[in-house]
Amino acid sequence: MSSSLNQSGLFSHPGRALEDHLLNVAELTYQIVGDSISSESPYTPYEKSIISDVSYILGLLHDFGKATDYFQNYLKGERVDKSKTRHSFLSSIVSFGVVNAYLNSTNKDINPTLKNFLKILSYIVVANHHSDLDDFLNELSVNPIDSEFEDLLQSINEVKLAILVSNLKNGSINSFKGFLSKISFSKEEILNFYKSFKKVRHGLKSEFRKITNSTDINISYYFLANLMFSALIGSDKEDAVLRRQFNLPYTTFSDSIIKSYKEKLPRSNLSMLRESAFEEVEKNFLELLKGNNLSHLFYITLPTGLGKTLIGFNIANILRNHLNKNQSKTFRIIYSLPFINIIEQNAMVFESVLKGELNNNITTDILLKHHHLSELSYTTEEDKYDVDASEILIENWESNIIITTFVQLFHTLISNRNSMLKKFHKLAHSIIIIDEVQAVPLKYWKLIDELLLKFLEEFNSYAIVMTATKPILFSSGYDLVRNVYPLNRYKIDAKTYYSYDSMEDFINTFKIEDDKSYMFVLNTISEAKQFYEILKEKVGETEITFLSSHITPKERLERIEKIKSNKFRFLVSTQIVEAGVDIDFDVVVRDIAPLDSIIQSSGRSNRSGGRDIGEVYVVKFKDKSNSANRLYASYIYDRVLLDITENLLKDRILKEEDVYKVFDNYMEEVVKKKDTEGTSNELRKALLELKYDGENAISSFGIVETKYPTIDVFIELDEDAEEIFKEYQSILDIQNHFERIKRFKEIKNSFYSYVVSIPENVQNIPPVIGNFYYVSRNSLDEYYDKNTGFKTEGGSVIW
Repeated sequence: MSSSLNQSGLFSHPGRALEDHLLNVAELTYQIVGDSISSESPYTPYEKSIISDVSYILGLLHDFGKATDYFQNYLKGERVDKSKTRHSFLSSIVSFGVVNAYLNSTNKDINPTLKNFLKILSYIVVANHHSDLDDFLNELSVNPIDSEFEDLLQSINEVKLAILVSNLKNGSINSFKGFLSKISFSKEEILNFYKSFKKVRHGLKSEFRKITNSTDINISYYFLANLMFSALIGSDKEDAVLRRQFNLPYTTFSDSIIKSYKEKLPRSNLSMLRESAFEEVEKNFLELLKGNNLSHLFYITLPTGLGKTLIGFNIANILRNHLNKNQSKTFRIIYSLPFINIIEQNAMVFESVLKGELNNNITTDILLKHHHLSELSYTTEEDKYDVDASEILIENWESNIIITTFVQLFHTLISNRNSMLKKFHKLAHSIIIIDEVQAVPLKYWKLIDELLLKFLEEFNSYAIVMTATKPILFSSGYDLVRNVYPLNRYKIDAKTYYSYDSMEDFINTFKIEDDKSYMFVLNTISEAKQFYEILKEKVGETEITFLSSHITPKERLERIEKIKSNKFRFLVSTQIVEAGVDIDFDVVVRDIAPLDSIIQSSGRSNRSGGRDIGEVYVVKFKDKSNSANRLYASYIYDRVLLDITENLLKDRILKEEDVYKVFDNYMEEVVKKKDTEGTSNELRKALLELKYDGENAISSFGIVETKYPTIDVFIELDEDAEEIFKEYQSILDIQNHFERIKRFKEIKNSFYSYVVSIPENVQNIPPVIGNFYYVSRNSLDEYYDKNTGFKTEGGSVIW
């Protein structure tokens, strides 16, 4: 990428020449867009080249507005009216003017609808590259203010502008030099761009309405908008911090890497079944490869405990090697899970697998863990990056293998947020593993079915969906499991204790045997805390522990490790243990819930099949403080789903081998009785209309359903927490805004390991210290119980 010789003296960031930044971002944006659009997209080869060219212009001009004296003085640290530093406004007008001129100059055929859409994108993408996306129609409806634009334009130094323009023209890729030579970028011409935009704005609104109201409209324009936005903001942030393009070291792993790892694992009662499942899935997949009959979507449907993690990783790795050999692209693997607390567990397995072949430390460019609490540390074999660079590289998914959450995956696909969409383009040419897919809320199934399948086709990507139950979420795809793997590890008993609606009566009656371990899964945090206190009176405090989101993340991880090491015989928990947490108990008691949740909890009973039949008891506790004797389950689960589950389970005892047949019946009833399409249809309409924000907009999508507004509270649990909070307070005293942010990033991971989210309307809200709700070590007893976590006084029974 280019470096200017006779520089203009204009800067994009402190110490960064504006022309260098613009040229680098232009080339990187152009490369990303060109690489991302596959042969299966709806655009002709010529249209693809036009789209790439437009993306180059957006990159080249996205920060053009930083040439004003206002912005340059702001970079020097001078006090400037913030409204005068709005560089995106001026940049978007220049981008629109140049893209409009470029598209009007093309001689070859291009779909008129696409042509108009690219003009609209040239304005909106640049205008919002430092913010979230809004409703496109609203964006086009805002009338720019003449005096504001003219003031910004007049504040540009003409001598510096001339040098900047010359450097941009000379430094641009060869295919653009001829076109750019016809654009003067004089103040007069830029003012004409502005007048032209105002003149055609209403026409663009009409064209946009035609585009979104067309009967043949499809989701491709949503993808295109996201791709252009993602390529620009991802390139902009990467260049701003790294000052260069990051070239990911590409690492391959042999097809046999998983097999080599498995040979070293200890044998268990399930080893033969696991091996059979592994071999069957691989054999079925290799047959597809041999016949050149690849689907974009595959299923691996196997009961909990049969090694889906390794099986899925094996197929993804074989597919990756095949695609890399037969295509001119390099594919990444993205492994997604519902919850943060199982990322570390799976990452440790992947690290062990990779170390067996690489024989060295697994650096971040090889394997990356990403969620909102990720440690901001990025390393390659040659380099260790500082916290700012690490943050960009992690959030841009610069790695061969990424392990992440459903939130990160699905909110990258469906979002208006800048922070999520900047990695949208990384979903292209990827092999996406979706583990525990049943955790996706039912109301989004139809939308994700259509959207993901279309995305996989248009962006040359593949998905492997893994679940223990029939994956009816998707309407097409290829199931790699054909055999039945009969397991008889547990039985679900909805008869013996089902009539006990009082926790006290149940605990007084429930038989506890000395040689067995017990897990109790409750539906609300309040219910779980009550149950814990009653059970503790019966079994004592030494062998019992508690898990919920009101326990700090640091303690949760420590307790899970102790549970795995058999340090506790009794666990009382909310549903956070359901999906993927590798723990094993003899007996599981599950308060009534939708059937898929009950099956997930059941998978924690006799998980390895090393004991006699595990026991799973379904109970039905009621809130006795409620005059209606309301089920605790009804506070968080849909009543229809609970009724369907009860009708299928009540007074029955099911063997594990029968559970999945019952689940098929459950899903049939759900589809009959629930509106599984309403929310999806609303969101689909928003996607087609590019209504990113507002009422019934894309921004309403949320893969994690929040039942109540929350606030974050720092719990000063120990000496380490005390030191971390002192450091946080010292960071607040730093005057320089950018340095203050950077220093907090350095402690962010440690800081948030002591943070819990609590309802904002509980009565015992702790004080705010240094802009954060704070419980000091001296006040721990007032706010935090050493066993059950934050004390939520008052408020709803949910917490």
